[in-house]
Amino acid sequence: MRFIKTLKKHIRSISMVILSVLLPILASTGITVLLLYFENELLLWNWWQWLFLYLAVSILMGFALMPTTLMAFLTGYFLGFEGTPLMIISYLIASYTGYQLGLFLEGKKIHKNLLERPKVTHFLSSLKEKSWKLIILVRLSPVLPFSVMNLVLSAIRFPLKIFLIGSFIGMIPRTLFAIYIGTKAKTLRSLIENETTTDFPYSEIIIILLTLITIFGIGRMVRDSMKEMRG
Repeated sequence: MRFIKTLKKHIRSISMVILSVLLPILASTGITVLLLYFENELLLWNWWQWLFLYLAVSILMGFALMPTTLMAFLTGYFLGFEGTPLMIISYLIASYTGYQLGLFLEGKKIHKNLLERPKVTHFLSSLKEKSWKLIILVRLSPVLPFSVMNLVLSAIRFPLKIFLIGSFIGMIPRTLFAIYIGTKAKTLRSLIENETTTDFPYSEIIIILLTLITIFGIGRMVRDSMKEMRG
């Protein structure tokens, strides 16, 4: 009964997390169809057109309607490494949008509920002391959903400045890697169907390595914070 009561209390928060996972997957299907249809036109675009597109995509990523990794792949394919500044700027705008969206939807309520428990308050305070490392590690792995992490980090209420700078540092390795994969694609279809990653023999190793660094790094910080909480 207690579990059901807790579930009902946080049903909106749980729904938001589920939507944050599903929306990018569903949206990417429609986006890839459009990209394949307009591929030849996009190859002829100038930088002003791309700038406008990236600004629009920033909002889509912030609202969990566009996967960030897919956008980095596309950046590599259409623009190469020259498109990196556009990708970084759009990523930061998306991070800011996602953070504010998380606060607006449920973040403030979740944070208030968490603070009602002294042990949880102490645990979160300990995590905030490690905020730089935690945010960088969260952004490092391409496996952790971007939009879900926006909701989680906004609920913990990390300072916005630290959140944005940590996100920027953490996303650099995975974004450059995804852009590099995009530059190696011979066709857009091969990129979307993951044929390019299979041609790059170390891609899986790099993804696994980044994920392991994230898991062990976050696990260690959580363990240390738990020890501090116990006293």
